[in-house]
Amino acid sequence: HHRLKARAAPLFRREIRAPRTSAEHVREAGRRLEDAGGHAQIGARPVNLFLLEEEGRLPLDLSSADDEPLFSVRGTERFASRDELLDLLEEAPERFSPGVVLRPLMQDRLLPTAAYVAGPAEVAYHGQLGGVYEEAGVERPLVYPRASVTLLEGKVAKVLKKFDLGPADLEGDPERLFQSIVERDMEVDLDALFDAAQPPIHQALDDLKPEVEAVDGTLGPSVEATRAEIAGALDDLKAKAMRAEKRSHDEVRAQLEKARANLFPDGAPQERVVNVLYFLNKYGGAAFLDDLHDALSLDTRAHQVVSI
Repeated sequence: HHRLKARAAPLFRREIRAPRTSAEHVREAGRRLEDAGGHAQIGARPVNLFLLEEEGRLPLDLSSADDEPLFSVRGTERFASRDELLDLLEEAPERFSPGVVLRPLMQDRLLPTAAYVAGPAEVAYHGQLGGVYEEAGVERPLVYPRASVTLLEGKVAKVLKKFDLGPADLEGDPERLFQSIVERDMEVDLDALFDAAQPPIHQALDDLKPEVEAVDGTLGPSVEATRAEIAGALDDLKAKAMRAEKRSHDEVRAQLEKARANLFPDGAPQERVVNVLYFLNKYGGAAFLDDLHDALSLDTRAHQVVSI
């Protein structure tokens, strides 16, 4: 451990000698990423180092940014000058630990990496580190986006086919999806039924209004109040009919919920939540991986759906 940290000491030394430099590279890259429509994945502290103390792994903070910066150990009342930290690094490099910005640089300095297969968030994360790699003189690995895939089990595929849906349809608001299926599949078109009921009612009130006003000129507002009451009553009746229709579709709701839990557990993409061990255990180890390898295309960044 001491020897590994000693080999990484030049990275730590640079961070101590020029605090804020790495952070500025990361923030600038984050701004460019956001300007291009992406999302910055990391924010950088002025000092991307931790110190291993009796209390644990504690962040180093920059308490003074003068020509002679003063560092502090967060959560303690301990302070150190730049020279004191450099002396400690020389004596005990194992007491230093890289932060989120320096960790991949330390990894690639000790164990040079030709290529790194990364998920979407990791691609953006590495996209913010280019300036830090260049500043440190560390060879940056090629970042290759991993395949993005949803595994579609047969039971889920049947539900999608039954309701004429695609996997992406289950990503949105589940209640809105259920409502649209109920309205599409119900035998009575409640919207059309209640829409057709309104014109005769309005016409009857329109015909009635001048007649009652001829009897008493103050009754016109009462006619309009009656119109509003009837409209409200029709809305209530329609809502009751819709709720009754939904209750008759409890099985539909259950099937949609199970399918959504499989493809978007807790509302998140399957690949970010479900461990591959679930599929390996259910469908067989090596053979399953071989089939998955054959089904996936590595020449596209588009999301892929693989039936299993």
